[in-house]
Amino acid sequence: MEHGTGSEPNSCRVFRTGCNRDVPEPGIEGGLTLVVMAGIGRSYEIAIPTSLPASWFLQVWSLFDFERLVWLESDWPMMLRKLSQQRKVLSDYEIEFIGPDDATLYGHWRERTYHLIPRWHLIKAGAD
Repeated sequence: MEHGTGSEPNSCRVFRTGCNRDVPEPGIEGGLTLVVMAGIGRSYEIAIPTSLPASWFLQVWSLFDFERLVWLESDWPMMLRKLSQQRKVLSDYEIEFIGPDDATLYGHWRERTYHLIPRWHLIKAGAD
């Protein structure tokens, strides 16, 4: 992993700079940074920032999974943003999802009619 000056890796600075640069433009409330990783037979590692602007999301996908997503989901940019928004709302209630990758979480979300957890759990917890 390549490190920049100071304690923050270069990749973290790149993500943070992109997010902070784009948010102030008129009409932009937030966004999604999508990192697609490619490689054959090697594992990969990338440092990501631990905090982003409140309305900005980050997902990391493998090239193979991303190609399947684009082929299967015509409105994939909006779907990834909605998944990220839902994950953020649940995170505010201290509900975290730990999985091998964002593609697995997306598959779970899609299979469950675009809900990470059943809606009645949120109603019961007073999230509505």
